[in-house]
Amino acid sequence: MSESKSFDAASVAVITGGSSGIGLACARLLGKRHQLVLVDVQAEKLEAATAALRAAGHSVTPVVTDITAPAQVEKLAETVRGLGRFALLVNAAGISPTMANGRRILEVNLIGTARVTGALLPLAGPGSVAVLIASSAGHMAGFNERSDPAMRDPLHADFWAQMEADTETPERAYSAGKRGVIVYAQAQAAAWGARGARIVTISPGMIETPMGDLEFSKQPLMKTMLEMTPLQRQGKAEEIAALAEFLGSEAAAFITGSDFLIDGGITARLRNLAG
Repeated sequence: MSESKSFDAASVAVITGGSSGIGLACARLLGKRHQLVLVDVQAEKLEAATAALRAAGHSVTPVVTDITAPAQVEKLAETVRGLGRFALLVNAAGISPTMANGRRILEVNLIGTARVTGALLPLAGPGSVAVLIASSAGHMAGFNERSDPAMRDPLHADFWAQMEADTETPERAYSAGKRGVIVYAQAQAAAWGARGARIVTISPGMIETPMGDLEFSKQPLMKTMLEMTPLQRQGKAEEIAALAEFLGSEAAAFITGSDFLIDGGITARLRNLAG
């Protein structure tokens, strides 16, 4: 394998949802510095992504994992433990409103995020970072001020009792779940900080990915949103990856518990229009 001078074979970066879109873009970039644990629920897509990354010179360990399945997530954590020092998590696994019903969307996007993050916390040490992919949908009016107890602790036994109303539609579940990712990370900052580690969230807007393209084709409102976006374009997965790389680096060593909107300015414009 051809390695850059900065490559650290003992440093492990875990990328969930790593077979396409934002996850794969993060793997391509972060694989220059870390050995990769590439995670996806779809075995064929994971095999193809792993082959492409290895062909590009990256060190990759693929792990087929359903992030909502506790036993599979624990197996993932054990794999990471056996490979080296846990340096970075980019949790990009998730599903969008046209892909499932509201309950499944919350289960994957919020509960699954908490399962993966919680399983890797015991492996975190000084300098370890968790970067959780949220969404600008979590900043929408009606969700942007929420800080429900169930969002702070998605693995609590009362989660579904508290969040059942958010399963009414896939769109509502998506916004609530992504708001929950932000709130969860804020709540976890102290636990990660106690280990000398950090946790942050990134909230992308409309991004050119297979999932983003699916939503764009199914939801006419997204065309209007694009027209209203100050930068007049969709974002690129590589732009999200660049932000994730920065947040996982020493240059961001004093940043934790924070969320970063990267949406071309649409959230700011909508807030301004709302007065």
